[in-house]
Amino acid sequence: MFTLVGYYDATAHAALAAIAAIADPHVRVSGNDIYVPALNKMLAVFAGGSGLEECRMQSPSLRRLVNQRIEFIYPQAMPPGDWMGLEVHLWKERARTLDIAEALNAFCLNSVAAAAEYVFIWLMDKLEALPAGEIASLEGTVSLTAVVGAWVNGAITFTQTLPAGRYAICGMRIRGGSVVAARCVFPDISPRPGCIGTPHYYEPGIAAFRYGGLGNWGEFEHDAPPSIDVLGATAGALTYDVVMDLIQVRAGRR
Repeated sequence: MFTLVGYYDATAHAALAAIAAIADPHVRVSGNDIYVPALNKMLAVFAGGSGLEECRMQSPSLRRLVNQRIEFIYPQAMPPGDWMGLEVHLWKERARTLDIAEALNAFCLNSVAAAAEYVFIWLMDKLEALPAGEIASLEGTVSLTAVVGAWVNGAITFTQTLPAGRYAICGMRIRGGSVVAARCVFPDISPRPGCIGTPHYYEPGIAAFRYGGLGNWGEFEHDAPPSIDVLGATAGALTYDVVMDLIQVRAGRR
Protein backbone atom coordinates (compact mmCIF):
# COMPACT_ATOMS: atom_id res chain seq x y z
CA MET A 1 0.00 0.00 0.00
CA PHE A 2 0.93 3.64 -0.25
CA THR A 3 -0.30 6.81 1.37
CA LEU A 4 -0.09 10.56 0.63
CA VAL A 5 1.03 13.21 3.14
CA GLY A 6 2.24 16.76 2.62
CA TYR A 7 3.64 20.13 3.64
CA TYR A 8 2.32 23.64 3.03
CA ASP A 9 3.66 27.12 3.72
CA ALA A 10 3.08 30.65 2.46
CA THR A 11 6.16 32.59 3.52
CA ALA A 12 9.38 33.62 1.80
CA HIS A 13 12.54 31.60 2.49
CA ALA A 14 15.74 33.26 1.29
CA ALA A 15 17.62 30.09 2.24
CA LEU A 16 16.55 26.47 2.57
CA ALA A 17 14.18 26.21 5.53
CA ALA A 18 11.74 23.64 6.86
CA ILE A 19 8.08 24.26 5.93
CA ALA A 20 5.03 23.29 7.96
CA ALA A 21 3.56 19.81 7.81
CA ILE A 22 -0.14 19.65 6.94
CA ALA A 23 -2.31 18.49 9.84
CA ASP A 24 -3.29 14.89 9.26
CA PRO A 25 -5.50 12.45 11.20
CA HIS A 26 -3.79 9.29 9.92
CA VAL A 27 -0.12 10.10 10.66
CA ARG A 28 1.57 11.89 13.54
CA VAL A 29 2.35 15.54 12.71
CA SER A 30 4.01 18.20 14.86
CA GLY A 31 5.05 21.59 13.50
CA ASN A 32 7.35 20.96 10.55
CA ASP A 33 7.64 17.23 11.28
CA ILE A 34 5.80 14.30 9.76
CA TYR A 35 6.63 11.17 11.73
CA VAL A 36 7.22 8.25 9.40
CA PRO A 37 4.51 5.56 9.68
CA ALA A 38 4.90 1.84 9.03
CA LEU A 39 4.78 2.66 5.31
CA ASN A 40 8.37 3.88 5.40
CA LYS A 41 9.70 3.89 1.84
CA MET A 42 9.67 7.04 -0.29
CA LEU A 43 7.62 6.10 -3.34
CA ALA A 44 7.36 9.60 -4.81
CA VAL A 45 7.81 13.33 -4.09
CA PHE A 46 6.30 16.41 -5.73
CA ALA A 47 7.25 20.03 -4.94
CA GLY A 48 5.51 23.07 -6.40
CA GLY A 49 4.69 26.71 -5.80
CA SER A 50 5.17 30.17 -7.26
CA GLY A 51 8.85 31.12 -7.19
CA LEU A 52 9.96 27.82 -5.65
CA GLU A 53 13.67 27.41 -6.38
CA GLU A 54 14.92 24.45 -4.34
CA CYS A 55 13.53 21.56 -2.33
CA ARG A 56 15.15 18.86 -0.22
CA MET A 57 13.78 16.08 1.97
CA GLN A 58 15.63 15.63 5.26
CA SER A 59 15.58 13.07 8.07
CA PRO A 60 18.13 11.34 10.33
CA SER A 61 18.06 8.17 8.22
CA LEU A 62 18.48 10.05 4.94
CA ARG A 63 21.50 11.87 6.37
CA ARG A 64 23.34 8.56 6.74
CA LEU A 65 23.99 8.94 3.04
CA VAL A 66 22.70 12.30 1.77
CA ASN A 67 19.44 14.18 2.23
CA GLN A 68 17.29 13.78 -0.87
CA ARG A 69 17.45 16.59 -3.40
CA ILE A 70 14.12 17.13 -5.22
CA GLU A 71 14.55 18.35 -8.76
CA PHE A 72 12.53 18.83 -11.00
CA ILE A 73 10.30 21.23 -9.03
CA TYR A 74 7.26 23.08 -10.37
CA PRO A 75 8.04 26.81 -9.85
CA GLN A 76 4.54 28.14 -10.52
CA ALA A 77 1.35 28.61 -8.54
CA MET A 78 -0.65 25.51 -7.70
CA PRO A 79 -2.77 23.92 -9.01
CA PRO A 80 -0.63 23.44 -12.12
CA GLY A 81 -1.60 25.57 -15.09
CA ASP A 82 1.14 24.35 -17.42
CA TRP A 83 1.58 20.58 -17.56
CA MET A 84 4.53 20.58 -19.95
CA GLY A 85 6.88 17.91 -18.60
CA LEU A 86 5.19 17.90 -15.19
CA GLU A 87 5.97 14.72 -13.27
CA VAL A 88 6.57 13.41 -9.78
CA HIS A 89 9.89 11.99 -8.61
CA LEU A 90 8.90 8.33 -8.68
CA TRP A 91 10.94 5.50 -7.19
CA LYS A 92 8.99 2.29 -7.78
CA GLU A 93 12.24 0.36 -7.54
CA ARG A 94 15.02 0.92 -5.00
CA ALA A 95 13.07 3.49 -3.01
CA ARG A 96 14.92 5.02 -0.08
CA THR A 97 13.90 3.51 3.26
CA LEU A 98 13.19 5.77 6.22
CA ASP A 99 13.25 4.86 9.90
CA ILE A 100 9.78 4.27 11.31
CA ALA A 101 8.74 7.01 13.76
CA GLU A 102 11.53 9.42 12.75
CA ALA A 103 10.74 13.04 11.83
CA LEU A 104 10.70 13.76 8.09
CA ASN A 105 11.03 17.36 6.89
CA ALA A 106 10.66 19.25 3.64
CA PHE A 107 13.12 22.13 3.18
CA CYS A 108 12.35 24.78 0.56
CA LEU A 109 13.93 27.92 -0.84
CA ASN A 110 11.41 30.46 -2.16
CA SER A 111 12.30 34.11 -2.59
CA VAL A 112 8.74 35.21 -3.47
CA ALA A 113 7.09 36.83 -0.44
CA ALA A 114 3.99 35.05 0.90
CA ALA A 115 3.90 32.58 -2.00
CA ALA A 116 2.17 29.27 -1.35
CA GLU A 117 4.45 26.24 -1.61
CA TYR A 118 3.49 22.58 -1.46
CA VAL A 119 5.50 19.38 -1.02
CA PHE A 120 3.78 16.01 -1.23
CA ILE A 121 5.29 12.66 -0.21
CA TRP A 122 3.93 9.26 -1.17
CA LEU A 123 5.06 6.64 1.36
CA MET A 124 4.73 2.88 0.84
CA ASP A 125 5.67 -0.53 2.14
CA LYS A 126 5.19 -2.09 -1.31
CA LEU A 127 2.93 -1.56 -4.29
CA GLU A 128 0.06 -4.01 -4.35
CA ALA A 129 -0.40 -6.06 -7.52
CA LEU A 130 -3.51 -5.45 -9.60
CA PRO A 131 -6.24 -8.08 -9.42
CA ALA A 132 -7.31 -9.80 -12.63
CA GLY A 133 -9.92 -8.05 -14.72
CA GLU A 134 -10.65 -5.11 -16.97
CA ILE A 135 -10.15 -1.49 -15.93
CA ALA A 136 -13.25 0.73 -16.10
CA SER A 137 -13.35 4.44 -15.25
CA LEU A 138 -16.28 5.87 -13.29
CA GLU A 139 -16.92 9.58 -12.74
CA GLY A 140 -18.35 11.29 -9.68
CA THR A 141 -18.39 14.56 -7.76
CA VAL A 142 -17.25 15.70 -4.31
CA SER A 143 -18.73 18.81 -2.67
CA LEU A 144 -17.17 20.37 0.42
CA THR A 145 -16.03 23.62 2.02
CA ALA A 146 -12.33 23.89 1.22
CA VAL A 147 -9.74 25.34 3.60
CA VAL A 148 -6.44 26.60 2.16
CA GLY A 149 -3.54 24.32 3.02
CA ALA A 150 -5.67 21.72 4.83
CA TRP A 151 -7.16 18.32 4.04
CA VAL A 152 -10.97 18.52 4.01
CA ASN A 153 -13.07 15.39 3.60
CA GLY A 154 -16.19 14.93 1.50
CA ALA A 155 -18.35 12.09 0.22
CA ILE A 156 -18.15 11.05 -3.42
CA THR A 157 -21.36 10.83 -5.45
CA PHE A 158 -20.97 8.60 -8.50
CA THR A 159 -22.90 9.51 -11.65
CA GLN A 160 -23.63 5.83 -12.35
CA THR A 161 -24.68 3.03 -10.02
CA LEU A 162 -22.08 0.34 -9.49
CA PRO A 163 -23.36 -3.23 -9.72
CA ALA A 164 -23.19 -5.09 -6.42
CA GLY A 165 -19.69 -6.38 -5.78
CA ARG A 166 -16.22 -5.51 -4.59
CA TYR A 167 -13.95 -3.09 -6.47
CA ALA A 168 -10.26 -2.23 -6.48
CA ILE A 169 -9.17 1.33 -7.19
CA CYS A 170 -6.20 1.43 -9.54
CA GLY A 171 -6.10 5.13 -10.38
CA MET A 172 -7.76 8.48 -9.80
CA ARG A 173 -8.08 11.92 -11.33
CA ILE A 174 -9.62 14.97 -9.62
CA ARG A 175 -10.45 18.20 -11.40
CA GLY A 176 -11.44 21.64 -10.12
CA GLY A 177 -10.38 25.26 -10.31
CA SER A 178 -8.45 25.21 -7.03
CA VAL A 179 -7.73 21.54 -6.27
CA VAL A 180 -4.06 20.89 -5.44
CA ALA A 181 -4.22 17.25 -4.35
CA ALA A 182 -6.69 14.62 -3.21
CA ARG A 183 -6.65 11.18 -1.61
CA CYS A 184 -8.99 8.29 -0.88
CA VAL A 185 -10.17 7.59 2.67
CA PHE A 186 -11.30 3.97 2.93
CA PRO A 187 -13.69 2.98 5.72
CA ASP A 188 -11.62 -0.02 6.82
CA ILE A 189 -7.92 0.72 6.08
CA SER A 190 -5.52 3.39 7.30
CA PRO A 191 -3.43 4.41 4.25
CA ARG A 192 -4.78 7.30 2.17
CA PRO A 193 -3.49 6.97 -1.41
CA GLY A 194 -3.92 10.00 -3.64
CA CYS A 195 -2.88 12.17 -6.56
CA ILE A 196 -2.11 15.71 -7.74
CA GLY A 197 -5.18 17.61 -8.98
CA THR A 198 -5.84 19.25 -12.33
CA PRO A 199 -7.77 22.52 -12.82
CA HIS A 200 -9.16 21.85 -16.32
CA TYR A 201 -10.61 18.91 -18.23
CA TYR A 202 -8.11 19.27 -21.10
CA GLU A 203 -4.99 18.93 -18.94
CA PRO A 204 -3.53 15.43 -18.90
CA GLY A 205 -2.51 15.07 -15.27
CA ILE A 206 0.34 12.79 -14.21
CA ALA A 207 0.21 9.43 -15.97
CA ALA A 208 1.45 7.42 -12.96
CA PHE A 209 -1.83 8.04 -11.13
CA ARG A 210 -4.00 6.34 -13.74
CA TYR A 211 -4.80 2.87 -15.08
CA GLY A 212 -2.81 0.76 -12.64
CA GLY A 213 0.42 2.77 -12.72
CA LEU A 214 0.74 2.50 -8.93
CA GLY A 215 -0.93 -0.86 -8.50
CA ASN A 216 -3.95 -1.51 -6.29
CA TRP A 217 -4.80 1.54 -4.13
CA GLY A 218 -7.35 -0.31 -1.99
CA GLU A 219 -10.70 -2.07 -2.26
CA PHE A 220 -14.28 -1.30 -1.30
CA GLU A 221 -17.75 -2.79 -1.44
CA HIS A 222 -20.11 -1.19 -3.96
CA ASP A 223 -22.22 0.37 -1.19
CA ALA A 224 -19.28 1.65 0.93
CA PRO A 225 -16.98 3.67 -1.38
CA PRO A 226 -14.12 5.72 0.05
CA SER A 227 -14.63 9.37 0.83
CA ILE A 228 -12.20 11.94 -0.58
CA ASP A 229 -9.76 14.25 1.22
CA VAL A 230 -9.17 17.40 -0.84
CA LEU A 231 -6.47 20.01 -0.37
CA GLY A 232 -7.38 23.27 -2.10
CA ALA A 233 -5.63 26.51 -2.99
CA THR A 234 -8.72 28.63 -2.21
CA ALA A 235 -11.33 28.49 0.53
CA GLY A 236 -15.09 28.15 0.19
CA ALA A 237 -17.84 25.83 -0.95
CA LEU A 238 -16.61 23.94 -4.02
CA THR A 239 -17.50 20.92 -6.11
CA TYR A 240 -14.82 18.78 -7.74
CA ASP A 241 -15.06 16.24 -10.53
CA VAL A 242 -13.48 12.85 -9.78
CA VAL A 243 -12.71 9.90 -12.05
CA MET A 244 -11.80 6.56 -10.48
CA ASP A 245 -10.22 3.68 -12.37
CA LEU A 246 -11.78 0.46 -11.06
CA ILE A 247 -11.42 -3.30 -11.40
CA GLN A 248 -14.28 -5.50 -10.26
CA VAL A 249 -12.78 -7.99 -7.84
CA ARG A 250 -15.99 -9.85 -7.07
CA ALA A 251 -19.48 -9.69 -8.52
CA GLY A 252 -22.47 -9.82 -6.19
CA ARG A 253 -22.92 -9.15 -2.51
CA ARG A 254 -20.76 -10.62 0.26
